[in-house]
Amino acid sequence: MSRTEYATAAHYEYDKQLARAAIEAYFSTGPGLDHVRGSILTEVELECERDGIFLHGYADNVVRTDDGLQIIDYKPSVRYELSTSDRAKEKLREHLAGEDYHPRIVKSAIQVATYIEGIQNTSVYEPGMEVVFTYYGLLANTDLEKSTAGVRPRVSGYGRDVEETYYSEEETIWGLIQRAHDGIRENNFEPIQWDAIRENACDRCDYRSMCTDALAEEVQF
Repeated sequence: MSRTEYATAAHYEYDKQLARAAIEAYFSTGPGLDHVRGSILTEVELECERDGIFLHGYADNVVRTDDGLQIIDYKPSVRYELSTSDRAKEKLREHLAGEDYHPRIVKSAIQVATYIEGIQNTSVYEPGMEVVFTYYGLLANTDLEKSTAGVRPRVSGYGRDVEETYYSEEETIWGLIQRAHDGIRENNFEPIQWDAIRENACDRCDYRSMCTDALAEEVQF
């Protein structure tokens, strides 16, 4: 990043140190060396199709393992990504049923579906291979280390394998994809959980100043 994109030199220097600490942790105590040595594809476009729905995305890294393939998507943190917990699976079902609103986890689940199905359409996949999908948070844990030399960031990463959730909730996830696909094709963008969206997203929306719903709330009679 350029220094001009930061408000102060201190912010720029901190981010620079944070990035360096993350890379060092990834290769010293993390899985970085294994990810590099086993890597067979990077920034690869993966495509899949089901019931007339075509999806594609770009996977950060694909690693060959003893049992098959590991798809790795690198994130600063994995806090909001799909997990294997029973609660995560329940959230997917709630979203599909219109009982609650969980856009972040749904977005993550669609990405997992695209990559797991997409890798099977590449030349590196062989029938019977185990496919693992890993979210790896490079900045999963951050802290400040203080010494007489000053203060510097201390970082450790964390990986989360989530393919089990995809396989156990495959029908739910593709139901979510189908509904989104149909809504786009039919120009039907009315959100089911509008109140939840308004509560959680509207205050941070860049288009608030031109939104008729937002402007209507500000009109005083």
